[in-house]
Amino acid sequence: MDTGTAQIPDYAEGDIVIYNCDFRKYLKSRYPIGGVIVSDPPYNIDFKKYNQYKDNLPDAEYIDLISNFRGRPAVLVHYPEESMKYYLPAMGVPTKVCVWCYNSQTPRRVRNVNFLI
Repeated sequence: MDTGTAQIPDYAEGDIVIYNCDFRKYLKSRYPIGGVIVSDPPYNIDFKKYNQYKDNLPDAEYIDLISNFRGRPAVLVHYPEESMKYYLPAMGVPTKVCVWCYNSQTPRRVRNVNFLI
């Protein structure tokens, strides 16, 4: 994952633009008016290994990280338990929640898709 602000989109077609970057830097410099952020953020469960990011922040730091989405239209993906633990204190109750269940060989095959629109 690029930790700087993306200068060139990784994908762009019509009104859809995708950047692979640290969302906090993107929000500060390029957040489009009327845009919706769709993110599958780090899960903070120390399961995924990233090159430049430690995925086991203390709860308060992770809630602060996620709270960067507060007040912005967003769709965020997370495990159900962590959605409740982190998203509620960071942003309040989502507008809508859908459950995404997929076929996988891992024990955690369900994610919440949280709409903050």
